[in-house]
Amino acid sequence: MLAGKVAAITGAASGIGEAVARLFVKEGARVVLGDIQGDKLRRLADELGTDRATAQECNVSQEADLERLADAAVSTYGSLDVWCSNAGCYHREGVTRQDGLMENLDTADFDRQVAVNLRGVALGTKHAARAMKRGGRGGCIINTTSIAGLVVNCANSGDPVLVSAAYSASKHGIVALTKLGACELAPYRIRVNAVAPGYTATPMLAKTIGLQHLSKEGKRASTCFSLFVCLLAAKLPAGTPALSEMCTNRPAQVLPSPLPRSHIPHTTLKLAPLKLTGCALGDRMRAPLLPELEAELAKVSIMPGVALRAEDIANGMLYLASDMGRCVNGHTLVIDNGLVAGVAGYVPGLETGDTA
Repeated sequence: MLAGKVAAITGAASGIGEAVARLFVKEGARVVLGDIQGDKLRRLADELGTDRATAQECNVSQEADLERLADAAVSTYGSLDVWCSNAGCYHREGVTRQDGLMENLDTADFDRQVAVNLRGVALGTKHAARAMKRGGRGGCIINTTSIAGLVVNCANSGDPVLVSAAYSASKHGIVALTKLGACELAPYRIRVNAVAPGYTATPMLAKTIGLQHLSKEGKRASTCFSLFVCLLAAKLPAGTPALSEMCTNRPAQVLPSPLPRSHIPHTTLKLAPLKLTGCALGDRMRAPLLPELEAELAKVSIMPGVALRAEDIANGMLYLASDMGRCVNGHTLVIDNGLVAGVAGYVPGLETGDTA
């Protein structure tokens, strides 16, 4: 589907970006991989094949890095046909849910997220567009936003689960930049679209909730994550204490079958990051944890048993990048099992197994 095309991908060392890189190469593209995780990036490029993939360290908050990434695609492979702005970030380590509230806005954290999530997309579009216009073959730019770029309440049902001001504002901004880019670049046959993933089993989601590594205390970590995803579904068991207390002061517990959620004061919950006593937290999540992460998400999915994987988002980006999406422009493709559309909450008969 991408034979003869050259793609540049930011945030390519892990998660959605890595899945995109693997899929694009499988479909015939040659790729230039950009990320701040240099060692991991080079290992991925070696695995994909040095004739098909090139690693280029890239910090998307630095314009010069983005310009070099676009130039590397042209100098290495002769053109730039697809640009994927996928790199993103959430709160820095140690910032809690309370710190994300408007009244407690951390300006340094706000600026960091905007620089990576929003300005990085704008400057990526700038340099990708210049390279594509010089090439004269048109092209496709794909920006990764989020369901948090479309709504600010990301709960399946029940009490709201609000994302931070910085993350929400930056991801909403990507949707606007995508539309603007589509309008400006259509005369040059350069399409600009976005994908908006829902809760996806990636290292970034694990890091957001403070669950990067499992140690001998892995069962406790799993329990803490179960509490997190239950919160997303507004199905915390009756009598559950404040999440932060459960994570730091209580032994591992097995959650009973979800019951109607008891009232927990919204201000007591700390979602990012969870402080897991006895768990070794690191910069990246170990690969063996991904299946467990996916399994937990599947338990509370609004499509029972179906959790979003990085590969699901990559498939959407493949559609936009290929000739199948040749007339799709200025669009944000939502991949979230229907959460934003409102497919959530109580479904008559579901609890009895009657879904007909």
